[in-house]
Amino acid sequence: MKPMLTALAALLPLAAGPTSLADLRWEARPILVFAEAGDPRLAEQLSRFEADRPELTDRDNVLIVDTEPGSGLRERFRPGAFTVILVGKDGGEKFRRDGLVDPDELHALIDTMPMRRREMGAMRTQGGEDR
Repeated sequence: MKPMLTALAALLPLAAGPTSLADLRWEARPILVFAEAGDPRLAEQLSRFEADRPELTDRDNVLIVDTEPGSGLRERFRPGAFTVILVGKDGGEKFRRDGLVDPDELHALIDTMPMRRREMGAMRTQGGEDR
C-alpha cells in the first residue's frame, strides 16, 4: 500500500495511516475510500477528487485510501468492496456510499454542517472573503 499512498499524496492532503483518524479530529474532514487492489472504480474516484481538489481542500478534507484487507479502518467502518465514507471533524460518520461519489454531493452536505457554516461565517468576517 505504500506506493499507492505516495502516488496519491499529490491529490489532497493524505493522512499518514489508519491510526491517524484520532489525530485529525477537529482539524479535518477525512474522506475514506475503501477498495480492493486493482478496482477500476478507485482510479475513477481519485480522478474525480483530483478534478475538484481546491473545493475539497477548502473544506479541510483529507483523503485516506484503504486497500488493505483486515485493516483497522475496515474493522471500524465495515465497508463493502468499494465504499466512500465522509467523517466529520467530530469523528462521526456523516456519509456513506457503496459506489462512486460526485464531489459536489460531498460539498453540499459539508456546507450544511453547523461547524462548516461557522467556518464560512468566520472567513467572511476575517477577510471579507467568501470561499
